[in-house]
Amino acid sequence: KTRKETATDCDSSLDLPMQWRVLLILGLLSMGWRRIHLRAWEWMDPLPLLKSSLKTCPRSAKSHLEISKIYSGLYAEHYDLKTARWHLRQVEKIDATYCDVHFQFAHVAVQEQAYLELEQRLVEALMCEYTSNQAMSMWTRYWDLAL
Repeated sequence: KTRKETATDCDSSLDLPMQWRVLLILGLLSMGWRRIHLRAWEWMDPLPLLKSSLKTCPRSAKSHLEISKIYSGLYAEHYDLKTARWHLRQVEKIDATYCDVHFQFAHVAVQEQAYLELEQRLVEALMCEYTSNQAMSMWTRYWDLAL
């Protein structure tokens, strides 16, 4: 046999019958559809979306902060202050300068009746340009009740 004939023999042995090609394409399409469907489902609810975000980027301070809001009472069915605190500590480990975290710590502290921590965190939150308005409102309500 010549080289050309040998190459042709090899190429023809790789050809799949038409039925197998169709099955392969349908299998790949169904796997792709399933993946797209599952990913779209994650976007329908904030908790799976944020969990997916943390799986993709575990050092995202913003994602940890947002998921802590869910666990600190944003959705009653996911209320878990211990988990919320864990995520807030992760934020501080990732970025100690991320000032938004102080207001969220204050929110958790008031629910735990940890008033000394609440006052300390509110002072920090007041100095953060992103949370100062909310912190001032909480500060005013807190002192109105305390006095």
